[in-house]
Amino acid sequence: MATINTQPPQVMSKEEGQQLAYELQKRLVQCCIDFIREKKLNDVERVDFNADALHHSAEHGEWTPATDSCCVIEGYDVEYGFFEIGRSL
Repeated sequence: MATINTQPPQVMSKEEGQQLAYELQKRLVQCCIDFIREKKLNDVERVDFNADALHHSAEHGEWTPATDSCCVIEGYDVEYGFFEIGRSL
C-alpha cells in the first residue's frame, strides 16, 4: 500500500515557479519535435496536451488510473487538407 504525503507543499517564489514551468515547457516542446521528426509527421502544426491529477502518479512514480490525459495533433496536409487526431486516456 502506498503512503500518502502529508507534508505541506514546497513554498517557492513566483520566479522559481515560472522557471520550473519554463523548464517543463522546453522539455515538452522538444519531445513533440523529436516525435514529429521520428515519425516523419512533417505536416503537424500543433499539439495540444493536457494531463490532470498528476500528483497521484507522481507519488507512485508511474502513470496511475487517477491521472487523465488528452492529446490532440493538428496539421494541414496538401493532399488531404486539415486534420485533427485526438486521444483521451
